[in-house]
Amino acid sequence: MFVASLTLLAALAAPVPAISAQTASAPAGDIVVYDAAFFAGAQLSTALDIVQRVPGFTVDTGDGLRGYAGSAGNVLIDGQRTPSKADSLREVLQRIPAASVARVEIIRGGAPGIDMQGRTVLANVVLKSTARTDLSLVAVGRALGDRRGLASGRAELEHRDGQLSFTTSLVLYQYPPDDQGKGTATQTAYPGGPLQSRTGVKVETGDNGATFRTGLQAPWRGGIGHLNLALDYDTFRENEDDHVTDLTQGGALRTDTANQQDRNRKGELGADYAFGLGHNIVAKVVALQALGTESFGARNVLQGSLGRYRQLIRTGESIGRVELNWKPSRTFSLEGGGEAVFNFLQSGSVYAQDGAPVPLPSANIRVEEQRFEAFAVASWRLRPTLQLEAGGRIETSSLTQSGDSAQSASFSFPKPRVALTWTPNLVDQLRVTFERVVGQLNFADFATSANLVSGQVNGGNANLEPQREWRSELAYERKLFGKGSAAITLRHADIEQVLDVIPVQGVDAPGNIGNGVRDTALAALTLPLGGVGLSGGQFKADLTWVRSRVTDPTTRQPRAISGDKPFSGLVSLTNDVPRLKSSWEIDVNALGRTPTWRIEEVRVTDVQPQVDLIWIYWPRPRQTLQFQLSNAFNRERQRSRTDWTGPRNISPVLFQEQFAVTGPPVAMIRFRQGL
Repeated sequence: MFVASLTLLAALAAPVPAISAQTASAPAGDIVVYDAAFFAGAQLSTALDIVQRVPGFTVDTGDGLRGYAGSAGNVLIDGQRTPSKADSLREVLQRIPAASVARVEIIRGGAPGIDMQGRTVLANVVLKSTARTDLSLVAVGRALGDRRGLASGRAELEHRDGQLSFTTSLVLYQYPPDDQGKGTATQTAYPGGPLQSRTGVKVETGDNGATFRTGLQAPWRGGIGHLNLALDYDTFRENEDDHVTDLTQGGALRTDTANQQDRNRKGELGADYAFGLGHNIVAKVVALQALGTESFGARNVLQGSLGRYRQLIRTGESIGRVELNWKPSRTFSLEGGGEAVFNFLQSGSVYAQDGAPVPLPSANIRVEEQRFEAFAVASWRLRPTLQLEAGGRIETSSLTQSGDSAQSASFSFPKPRVALTWTPNLVDQLRVTFERVVGQLNFADFATSANLVSGQVNGGNANLEPQREWRSELAYERKLFGKGSAAITLRHADIEQVLDVIPVQGVDAPGNIGNGVRDTALAALTLPLGGVGLSGGQFKADLTWVRSRVTDPTTRQPRAISGDKPFSGLVSLTNDVPRLKSSWEIDVNALGRTPTWRIEEVRVTDVQPQVDLIWIYWPRPRQTLQFQLSNAFNRERQRSRTDWTGPRNISPVLFQEQFAVTGPPVAMIRFRQGL
């Protein structure tokens, strides 16, 4: 994670050799530099815009789960992660003006002095050290296809002078809904059977809130310190009105309704300090404290029966971490350290049907975890073209539950990792990785939860275990046409204790269902389009195919793992037109088909590709106008649902439902002014 070669810590350790994406003439390692000249002609506003233009690279914000190391994204800022977990990587990059970026370094496979955090590719955004102060004001207006209007605004301040920097931002937002729209639903007695009901559906959603971020970086006693504060307030609302024609009751009409509100408040304070110990050793200490409160309320009326659900959740996370990086030579480095984490979740839930309480497993529960991890990673350049990274982590944790479930459990997992990178020339690279990956348990799965709009109530499971994988990966990448690249990654995972859905006290709940396998293929393509008449054009595609197998706990038949999408992808076409001070972009996002298996139900959600059209205009320096039409072709969200009268292996089908909602387009105008 800590990169000794980069600008921020140049005084503490020797730099790692890098090659320029435009001027490289010989194999020189596994770091490729994209400097300002590479992006010439593109009027880019933020560091996020720059990173998104790098060939063959896609921003990944990390898993966002407990702990510090496991939640890392795939972008570093001046060689370091921010000590904040609450701050989205995209938001961090969006706050950095493009004029502050000196270059982007892409690290593929590994390099001495670089902890890859279990990833095969990282990007490092190196900032200019010249003194500058930037104040940006952003105003966003959105018009929805249902004639609603939404407004957002943000103010961002950044001051940077060498190693001293201060940033702060305030955002007030109203985000456009993803799943709202109008449509229809039909129910039949069984597949292909007589029609039972016909329904007109209207779904409305809304998300609004505020975020505040501030951060300070300063040199102190020969090292560099960071201090970050993050505050979040968010409210999400969802309403569904169903106008039902019940054909089993002679065409009688009724209205079913469901609505829910989820309110989140979070605060986080994080700090880190990196300093040299001499003898080519760099140390870093990290501390973080986060607290949050979530209040959830839901109500539905189905066939005249009233359901109510309320839940209050309090969470906390405390992290302490120490890292040591020793780089005795330009070809070898050794990093080690440890992390201690304390987490808690306290949840209280009440569910009633027509005023009568409905018992749920783990409705009132407190979960506490103490977790420790020690790690050591060695990176060795065996030859100028061959890089080896080998190491391991040992994780131990203890879980204690009180309330409706009083029990405890302990886990211990070794997590070895070996990665070999071969770069025979300037255009080709082959990467091979073998590792053990242990997933982090989601504390929310220990407590009951409900979504009355979708009609699902989940119990909590006090006996959850982390999912484990033995993962092997082969990746090949080739640079194309100067500014292009093509890469394919093949990954196989043998999974232990797959997390899916099991019955707990007669209610569906998250649970472990045994062993399984998952095969994944990823293809990434970046092509410059100067040869077809678009001198500033770029085509990017990131495509993913997944095939998984596990034994269904109800039917004992093989099936895919719930939530695995057979295919998903993002394709974009961008063109810069400097003479018109403009650029345009077309994005096609294929969200794919998502199956979910429950004990008495199977759902398959299929979302049609979404097309977004974007035009950006720069009237004058430091001023940007962006016009965007999202969901330009009214994508449809479909859901196929089959319910049984009891467990699927022994019960007849109760009904089959076909549901489809078409979402409205969203027009946006975004104005950014740098001062």
